[in-house]
Amino acid sequence: TAAIALFLYFVFIPRYSYWAAAGATVFIELLYMIFAFYVSYKHSHVGVNLRNLGRVLLACAIMGMALYLTASFHVIWGMIVGTVVYFGALYGIGGINKEIIAELKSIRQSN
Repeated sequence: TAAIALFLYFVFIPRYSYWAAAGATVFIELLYMIFAFYVSYKHSHVGVNLRNLGRVLLACAIMGMALYLTASFHVIWGMIVGTVVYFGALYGIGGINKEIIAELKSIRQSN
């Protein structure tokens, strides 16, 4: 993906400016996501569950509002607020539950 990104940047940015930079970046990130999913699935055989996508997007929106309201804070505080609000919102709307948290803890302890 790095070689493709460099090619796209050198070819298209001189002609199309920031539009090319943005488009190439989005394309490369999508490509990277596809490759990462492929490698993860190949080794773990765990797929993506889109059932909670709406809840995740709602938690993202809530976090975005919290970050907007705390934009004048130091960036470290923003990161802390964003993390706490996101996971709190996700837990509150049922995007994650106690079973998922227990599973993550058991995975961490086995490593």
